[in-house]
Amino acid sequence: MFVRLAKSRYFLSATLAVFVLTGGVGCVSQKPLPYSYKSPQPVPVSGPKLIIDEVNDQRSKDNMDKALKLPASVEEVVLKEMEGAGIFHEVVRKSNSDPEVYILKPTLTELRWEVPSYDRKVGTAMGLSIATGGIGGLIYGSTGTEVLGHSSMRFILLRGEKQVLNKEYKATATEKKSKLSCDTPDTYREMAAKALQQIMQEFKEDLQKIDWKDDRRAGTKTD
Repeated sequence: MFVRLAKSRYFLSATLAVFVLTGGVGCVSQKPLPYSYKSPQPVPVSGPKLIIDEVNDQRSKDNMDKALKLPASVEEVVLKEMEGAGIFHEVVRKSNSDPEVYILKPTLTELRWEVPSYDRKVGTAMGLSIATGGIGGLIYGSTGTEVLGHSSMRFILLRGEKQVLNKEYKATATEKKSKLSCDTPDTYREMAAKALQQIMQEFKEDLQKIDWKDDRRAGTKTD
């Protein structure tokens, strides 16, 4: 009987330790990206027209795909950001062979979250839970830890066959979370949105530098 109780206590403590650092993740559903848009700029009366191709998703698939509908979520962000950039008179999602129309080709190469030293934290929580009957694991889980969001995209802007801009953008967002909530679908989505927002801000700043009246003077920017 004693051995059975000891084994039961060990199992419950270990289960609690895992629960602490996974936030009790059960059935994960795809929800919208919690992206924070800035106030859109007025649409210019005589600005250029922009066509946005589908996002070329070249990521390594992971749990982010369970929490977000990808690449559709990123396509929605790119569309809305370009509509509110105050540069383009019209932004659409269809193909067009008109050489005077600008075409944007976005490629997503990274969109993920990271908890540094995650395996070590799980091991610590499990050890404390086993030693204290679960209480130590809960206390440890309430302390803070760093959570990172990583994003990488390449944007190629064309006018006919000419490259107006070709550049890769990378960003890392950092937040402090409790260990209880560091590895949950809500955290995945939040950190992805923050990292993606940094990329879009830098991309829009580069677009503002282009002489849209005569982009030939702007040259082809490649990075």
